Amino acid sequence: HPNLAFIREWLWRSEAQMGVSMQAIYDILMRTNHTCTINEGQLPELATCYSTPLTIGLLPIDRFLNGYTYFITHLSEKRNVTPIAIHGTFQVHQGMVAKIHRFREARLFFDSDDYYSQDLRLITMDLELPGWLQDIVDGKEKLGKNPRDLMDPHFGALHFQLAQLRDALALAVVLNRTLVLPRFTCILDNSWYALMGAWPGMRFLGPFHCPADHLINFEKMNEAFGVKRFREHSFLENARTHAVHKLTARKVLLRPRPAQADAADTTATEPAASSDGAPPPVWLPFNATADEVRAALQRVSDPVIHFPHVR
Repeated sequence: HPNLAFIREWLWRSEAQMGVSMQAIYDILMRTNHTCTINEGQLPELATCYSTPLTIGLLPIDRFLNGYTYFITHLSEKRNVTPIAIHGTFQVHQGMVAKIHRFREARLFFDSDDYYSQDLRLITMDLELPGWLQDIVDGKEKLGKNPRDLMDPHFGALHFQLAQLRDALALAVVLNRTLVLPRFTCILDNSWYALMGAWPGMRFLGPFHCPADHLINFEKMNEAFGVKRFREHSFLENARTHAVHKLTARKVLLRPRPAQADAADTTATEPAASSDGAPPPVWLPFNATADEVRAALQRVSDPVIHFPHVR
């Protein structure tokens, strides 16, 4: 059978040429003796290839998606179709750890029950964007079209977000809580070779919600903190996340340090619980030390505390 003949030769050549990717060998074999051709009367999605010959077909890209069309352009969502298969490709030099995180973000990775433990104590945060980028996201301003002019704005925006992530991780470590990562915004694609800002024909240049691995090296992140220290941005939307983590979170608000003369009396400005039953917020001074954070929050037992701002 031509299918089996092709697979046998593909396997044999792949084992004999370990330094060559299986994908490259596949492409070479498909063009053995002649290029792929579409025969008269044949569907345009089908072509005859290989020496046997063998008929192959193109799968619809909005149902059989690669790592770019699913995780970056969200093609199946835009076309309102259900994916059949998703291939974790187009993920730059981080291996399996980052691929797993992408599938977790999409709520497509099956973790053990411990990953969703009721005993988790979480920190959530609102991520701020630079004012100029927020104006573009809101449609108030337009972004330039020359990718070369977008390099500095792109990396400036990433570092602006990473600075907030750094503070949030520090809070998680000090309080021994698990940080639910925010959803990040990028301008340019992440690629392993020279690219003019976005994959041609796939995405228009502009701000987009990017996978966390566009900013974070998850292999290093796991080594430094372990998986227990953070969760993906969609964790609270996951059906398997415990109900206790979906209750209203206690807010932690920042304010300037009181003047020395007023330092002894801070209760007058403490707001009461809101009318919707949300717990009253906890206050922290700007640039709080680790000891001040512990003193204010160590005894807060709420499953989730939320920072509208972390700096």
